[in-house]
Amino acid sequence: MSYPYPPMPPAGYPVVSPYPGPGARLAAYVIDSIVVGFLGAVVGFFLVRDDVVRWFDEIEAWNPETSPAPEPDMSDLYILSAVTLLIWFAYRIIMETSRGQTLGKMALKMKVVDFDGRTPDSGASFLRNSWYLVNFLAGTVPLLGTLVSFGIYIALGTTISRSPYNQSFADRWGKTYVVSTR
Repeated sequence: MSYPYPPMPPAGYPVVSPYPGPGARLAAYVIDSIVVGFLGAVVGFFLVRDDVVRWFDEIEAWNPETSPAPEPDMSDLYILSAVTLLIWFAYRIIMETSRGQTLGKMALKMKVVDFDGRTPDSGASFLRNSWYLVNFLAGTVPLLGTLVSFGIYIALGTTISRSPYNQSFADRWGKTYVVSTR
């Protein structure tokens, strides 16, 4: 399926693309991941703190000669992972639909727009960020999930670098572009 693309600037204009490449977009993603990671850590502190403290107490009291090593309660970790996923989507969708920019994109002077140059609606933002849900689910499968996750990142970078408008496959899903605001 092909989508209409905005016209490229006429000859004589600077060669600098108005569409940020994979490196700049990766840097914005890293900044956003740090933000979401911090928010997830704050939530996690309140969600799993008691279980972690209890587990450390059990380890401290553990006698390897009389019992197997205590194991942490993983259910809270799974819940925390799901909560962090929700934080990711809320952060991305709210920021993209209200400003067209996440904090990472603001820092690097980029903006997400639809084909008409407006900020995307929530459906378009969800679609363009849905790759992260696939990545998250793949991450739940040991080894194979890591390979699939790595493949998703490669596919994102490759499709950005091969598109004349530096669109990833996820940008195409949401019918959006990332443009420079410089």
